[in-house]
Amino acid sequence: MPLVRVEISHLFGQIDHQLKIDTATRLTVFTAPNGYGKTVLLNLIDAFYRGDLPFILSVDFKQLEFIFEQQSVHFNKLDEQRLSISHKIGNKTSGEQQLFDINDFSDGFNPKELDQIYQTIATTAQSQMDIWGNNDFAQQCHEASVNQHPEAVRWNKQLYSHEIKALLKNQPVNLISSQRFHLTTQNETDLFNCNNETTLIAIEKCAIDLASEFSAHQQNYEQTAKELDATLPNRLLAQDQSCELEPKILHKQYKNLYKTRIELESIGLLQPQVPPLPAPADINQADVKLIDLLVKDLRTKLNLFQSLMNKVDLFIMMVNQNLSFKSLALCPQNGFKVVCDNNKTIKLGILSSGEQQLIILSYQIAMSMQEHLLLLIDEPEAGISSQWQTNLLNTFKQLIKDFNTNIIIATQSAHIIDNQDNLIIKRCESCGHLH
Repeated sequence: MPLVRVEISHLFGQIDHQLKIDTATRLTVFTAPNGYGKTVLLNLIDAFYRGDLPFILSVDFKQLEFIFEQQSVHFNKLDEQRLSISHKIGNKTSGEQQLFDINDFSDGFNPKELDQIYQTIATTAQSQMDIWGNNDFAQQCHEASVNQHPEAVRWNKQLYSHEIKALLKNQPVNLISSQRFHLTTQNETDLFNCNNETTLIAIEKCAIDLASEFSAHQQNYEQTAKELDATLPNRLLAQDQSCELEPKILHKQYKNLYKTRIELESIGLLQPQVPPLPAPADINQADVKLIDLLVKDLRTKLNLFQSLMNKVDLFIMMVNQNLSFKSLALCPQNGFKVVCDNNKTIKLGILSSGEQQLIILSYQIAMSMQEHLLLLIDEPEAGISSQWQTNLLNTFKQLIKDFNTNIIIATQSAHIIDNQDNLIIKRCESCGHLH
C-alpha cells in the first residue's frame, strides 16, 4: 500500500511539516532551507519502514504520522524514553495502542544493531555526540557493547503490532544518504571507542563490495555446477523417454544461453568451458535428451547471475552516460575500474569529487533496485554538474517505469527544482509547514 503523506509536529521543538507524496508520478521532490529537517524526514521514513524505533525516539518531535490511502500509523513521543504507537483505519483506532519504552531493552542491545543506528544518526547531525553526548541511552549502548549479550533483543518490525506489520509487508526501502562520499567504520568489538575509527574512501568500498558479490556468485555457480554434474546420470535415466524434443528448438535455446555465458566469460566471471553445439542437422536423435538436460542445467547455472548482472548493467549505464573521456568497466577481482580512452586505468581515489559522487550514488541505487522499491535520496546533486543532474533525473523516471519504483528526493538543487515545479514542496514562511 503506497504512502501518501507524512506529517510531523514540533520537529526540533518548533517546526511542523506536511509532506505529500506524489502517487501519480511516483516521483516526489521537496526542498526547504538548511536546518529545517529534510534529511531527518527522509531518515524517519526509512526508520519507520525498518522498524528502527530507537532512531525515531532519538528525534525531537511531538507527533509523527504516516498516512496511507485508508490507514495511518501515529507516533506520539511521550518523553525521551517512550513512544506510543497506534494504527488507524480511517479515523478509528485498530487494535491496542502500543508503548515502546527504551528501558525495556537496556539489558539486551545488539551491538551490530547499535552500530547501524549510530551510522544512521550520523547522517542527520554534525557529529554523533550532538545527539548522544548527554543522553543516558548512549551509556546504555556502551554497556551493551561491553557486555556482548548473546540474547540481545532486536528492534525491528517484530515490535510493531500485527496490523502495522501487515501494512508494511513486502515493501522494500533504501535510503541514499547525502553523506556518502566518505565512510567511517569502527571495530565491531569496540563500537564506542572513537579512537578506533578508520576513514575509508567510499568509492573504493563500493568496488570492494562488488568484488565480494562477484566472488560469492562465482562460488555459488561452481557449487551448483558440481551438484548438477553429479546427478546428471540419474536424471538422464529418469527422463521421460516418450518425450519428443525438436533439435532446432534445443539449438536455439542453447545458442542464447551460450551467448550469455560468453558475455560472463568476457568480463572474467566464468572460465571458458562450454563448447558450442553442432548445427541442428548434425545433432543425433539419441543425444537429444542429454542435450535437453544440459540446456536446462546451463540455464539454472546462468540464472544465478541474472539478478546481479541486471543491477550491474544499470550501474554501468548510469555512470557511463555521464563520464567524458573515461568509462566504467567491470573487473571481477576488484569489482570495477575506470579506464581512459587511451586504455589507461585511473585510480578510483584520484577521480574528481563529482565523478566519485556519481559512481557512489549510481552504485548504491543500482545495487538496491528491485520491484516496488521505495527509494529515498538525500541531495543527489551533491558534487554533480547540472547536466549530470538532468541525466540522473531522467534515469529516476525510467526506474519508476521499469521497476514501479517510488522515489522521494530531498534537494537544494535549483536545477532539479526548476525542472520539477509541479513536485516541489516549499516551506510556507507564515506557518512553517512544507506545502
